[in-house]
Amino acid sequence: MSYAFTMPTSETGSSFTLKVQGTVQSDPAAPAYRSTIAALPVNVQSDDDRNEIHLYPYTLNIKSWILTPVIQNWSSYTYNLHLDMDFTRDPQVVLDNNFSTLKIELVDALGSSLGAKYFPFVGANRLVSGDQTLTFTGVTSDQAKSNLTVKVSESIMTPNGEANRVIAVLKP
Repeated sequence: MSYAFTMPTSETGSSFTLKVQGTVQSDPAAPAYRSTIAALPVNVQSDDDRNEIHLYPYTLNIKSWILTPVIQNWSSYTYNLHLDMDFTRDPQVVLDNNFSTLKIELVDALGSSLGAKYFPFVGANRLVSGDQTLTFTGVTSDQAKSNLTVKVSESIMTPNGEANRVIAVLKP
């Protein structure tokens, strides 16, 4: 299971407690009450932190990145994203194919998506430690702009569609 919470920008705290509660009713005639099953300390993750991104059971460290445009023809561009990163995993945790994926998205200055790539943490086509090149193709000339950013998100498929948790924004 994965949980992500969005905090309002007005919130100044950096450490919170996540309580897991259950309903207890010892006697059918008595009213039910809530009981805390577990309480876990949680910290707010900074948008600027790329060196210790925690995606339990993984830790992702983006050491460096370069985004370069390549002209395919006069109306279409390809962008190559060169990443140097480290993945570490808690070896005691076993994962299956239903685990979340890493979404890497190319975004223009207005916040419009120019393309996205999805990478599983397990199985074929997963991202690994070291240097890698990701290619975003089919970007038209009216979309090609400067000041592009790269959004790195944890993506989870839910019954209501895709849910994303932005974990890093790479800006030039």
